[in-house]
Amino acid sequence: MAGGIAHDFNNLLTTILWSGRLIEQQTDAGHPIARDLRRLLDAADRGRSLVEQILTFSRRRDHNLVPVDLGRILSESLDFLRPSLPKGVALRERGPAYLPPILGDPTQIQQVIINLCTNAAQAIGENRTGTVEIATDIAVLSAEDAQRRGLSTPGDYVRFVVRDDGAGMSPEVRERIFDPFFTTKQLGIGTGLGLSVVHGIVRGHGGSIDVRSAPGEGATFEILWPMATNTVDSKQAPTQDASPSGSEHILWIDDDAAVLEAGQELLHRLGYRVTSSRDAQEAWSAFAASPADFDLVISDQMMPKMRGDELAEKIGSVRPDARMILLTGYFNILPRRSDGPTPIRKILMKPIDPAELAAAIRAALDD
Repeated sequence: MAGGIAHDFNNLLTTILWSGRLIEQQTDAGHPIARDLRRLLDAADRGRSLVEQILTFSRRRDHNLVPVDLGRILSESLDFLRPSLPKGVALRERGPAYLPPILGDPTQIQQVIINLCTNAAQAIGENRTGTVEIATDIAVLSAEDAQRRGLSTPGDYVRFVVRDDGAGMSPEVRERIFDPFFTTKQLGIGTGLGLSVVHGIVRGHGGSIDVRSAPGEGATFEILWPMATNTVDSKQAPTQDASPSGSEHILWIDDDAAVLEAGQELLHRLGYRVTSSRDAQEAWSAFAASPADFDLVISDQMMPKMRGDELAEKIGSVRPDARMILLTGYFNILPRRSDGPTPIRKILMKPIDPAELAAAIRAALDD
């Protein structure tokens, strides 16, 4: 089920990412729309990471932890949250201008921020006024402090605090808030999974989470994140000028019309000649009629009449030196292993960053 959902969602994200990059290439950096466009593309990138997280969970694989700018993710998360909060709830942020990077999964860290802030707003309620305060700073833990918080090593941590002035919790409720499906909210408001997910993510990152609350005194959630030492933030936006280009003839096949149109425009901008088709049988007929006309074939793997790997077998049978790139939104439906030579040079998981696609195309053509 996760694979099927991811396939359709990845097609949507692919269209958003590719169309957004095309607009970005035509937009001056100082134009008023540039910041909105960057926010859109950042959200699409986070959506891509979310799909990867779902698939990773379904495959029970570990996450790759990278240096993360908590301040940037926090700012983006609060921009996302503000429009959805009750009118009487105010968000207040305080902290240093610079925080050292933490080691983590950016999508999961954002999920922690959104879950905690949403929970705090719900604790205040729809018909009350109140404040959700978010604070960050550096915490230096002694060996005794680290042991008390369940942390393996003492030293420097990035502290993240979410505080609300809602109704607060009794000791009995406070002891159970991290239990899956436990909730004090009315039916239809929350699932009872938000705080248990937060707890699992924090502990999985080698951090700690602590809660302080009493009836009538609101609640304070304090998280300590391990720092990323001796590393640099690798989440910098790719430079658009770095995309390799060419003038070869590419046959492009995808049954999703929006993906096909966005991809065709992207390749035209890179200088390639493109013949496109939504029908794999039709594309095969065009290739078979003149195999030497096409320098590269790019095809989706899952299509109604013929899979991408089946198309690859046919292409290889009439032109052994053909080159092909497969695109797929499924993690569990990959091409069958071929006993003989195959034209497939690369398999790319959707949604694909345009720079990654451009590099894969150039590599396949130059192979």
